[in-house]
Amino acid sequence: MQRSHDKKSTLIMSLAFMAFAGLLLFAVSGCEEDRDPGAIVLNEPEDTTPNSVTLSWSQSDFEDFYSYRLYYSTTPNFDRLTTDFVEVFDQTITRTTVTELTEELTYHFRIYVEDSDGYLSPPSNEVFATTTFRPFSVDLNKPVRASATSISVSWTPSDLVERFKAYAVCWSTVESFDFDTSSCELIYAIDSTETVIDSLETNTVYFFKVYVIDNGDFVSDGSNMQSEATWTWTQSGDLAVNDNPSCMAMGRNGSKAWIVHSNPSRITEIDPVEKTVIGTYPLDIEAPFGAVVNHTMNRIYICDQASHEVIAFSTTSHTITNRIAVGQGPAYMVMHPDADTLYVASVLDSGLTRIDLDKYDTDFFSLGRTPGGIDINPAGTIIYFSGTLDGKIHAFSLTTWQLVHSYDVGLNPQGVTLAYEGDYLFVANYYDGTVSVLATYDQQIVATIPVGDGPSNITYSHDDRHVYVTLTGSNKLAVLSPVSYGVLELVPLDETPYGLTIAPLSSDIWICQQDAGNVVCIQRNPM
Repeated sequence: MQRSHDKKSTLIMSLAFMAFAGLLLFAVSGCEEDRDPGAIVLNEPEDTTPNSVTLSWSQSDFEDFYSYRLYYSTTPNFDRLTTDFVEVFDQTITRTTVTELTEELTYHFRIYVEDSDGYLSPPSNEVFATTTFRPFSVDLNKPVRASATSISVSWTPSDLVERFKAYAVCWSTVESFDFDTSSCELIYAIDSTETVIDSLETNTVYFFKVYVIDNGDFVSDGSNMQSEATWTWTQSGDLAVNDNPSCMAMGRNGSKAWIVHSNPSRITEIDPVEKTVIGTYPLDIEAPFGAVVNHTMNRIYICDQASHEVIAFSTTSHTITNRIAVGQGPAYMVMHPDADTLYVASVLDSGLTRIDLDKYDTDFFSLGRTPGGIDINPAGTIIYFSGTLDGKIHAFSLTTWQLVHSYDVGLNPQGVTLAYEGDYLFVANYYDGTVSVLATYDQQIVATIPVGDGPSNITYSHDDRHVYVTLTGSNKLAVLSPVSYGVLELVPLDETPYGLTIAPLSSDIWICQQDAGNVVCIQRNPM
């Protein structure tokens, strides 16, 4: 009987435990149901960019709200435990932007509501969006001053092709700027990769960037930034040196310069910085013409057209040290880039004399043409000279000692000057009132620039940005752009200009005014 009682007790206890467990399970299930925040609705994406997607959703009314969790993945029906999410902690905020996405990629999104204990609601519906394409930026070239109030800007072409809408050329006087905080000009042709920005303030530095806009109105990152300034040139003063100053040679650092006078023949040494005369020294020659400085030998070389010699004048002892016989009527000289050889063009015998400056040995070569101005390429292998009577530019080889090319330019070409890399040659055509531009790399005349009456002397600026031409027919200095092939400015002069030279550090332009007996300095206005 006792054993039967125990069996019965055990059965009752088991039934009681099962009932208790059921109650507990019911209670827990009820709490879970009370805790469930409930799913919300995720709307279709509102805005898509190359690196972001903006989404919105219905607001949760769950009292124990902690946050919204927006999960996203590049795979549909994704496992949220293996993906990134964005969390929003304000229950009233029902919009956010997911950033740092990859362009042209499809992303899938689901949103959950989280309570204070970390429980998540059932998932929302899943939506997707594809990020857009961001145009690639272009490379901006160095801008070039086009006038006192304009700057020329150029850049590399975009590779968008079918998606292209426009270039945005943007500028500011503040270095830190972007597309939204600057002035911009839109260029709608993909092949148009240069423009001139007009109506700028003069004597002001401007910063530039170029953006690319695609047909979805998405803007690329900005190009590299470049700067350029607008300015004007003015005659800053003159220095009286008297007695027919005909040409001028500048020292290496611009601290000294030498002026050659034709009648009476003498040489004046000046300080171009202080604009003062240092000294005046006699030259025992009859018809001085032209001057070239050899900085390594402390010599100035001057043609004497009467004696058919080149005179070597010491800049330290201020005396003539050598007289070298050359061709008949020496007029134009150019120094080899190594500064060990001087080439002299003579007009009466159409010749070229090579002078070894160490020994003063000479060699004579016939050019076959009456030479005008001459210049030498950076490699020291070709001399270019103007043919004053045949209206051509000639290229003379210093290796074969023969003419290798001739190019038609204008009437009575005078001065010539090469760009510093030797890829372009500029020729002053006296009777035409033009400057011809020869691309030496492909032997083509690429531009003819009208400049005014009587262009004669011409030189290229040290900063590779300007070409200067004296206009003897109108008493002006023409400032040209070697990029746009246009006249940037015409600077009035008091008297007829002759030789000109440029100070290497300040870029001041010095011009001889023979009739007035002075030299004049043209300076860029300070900013």
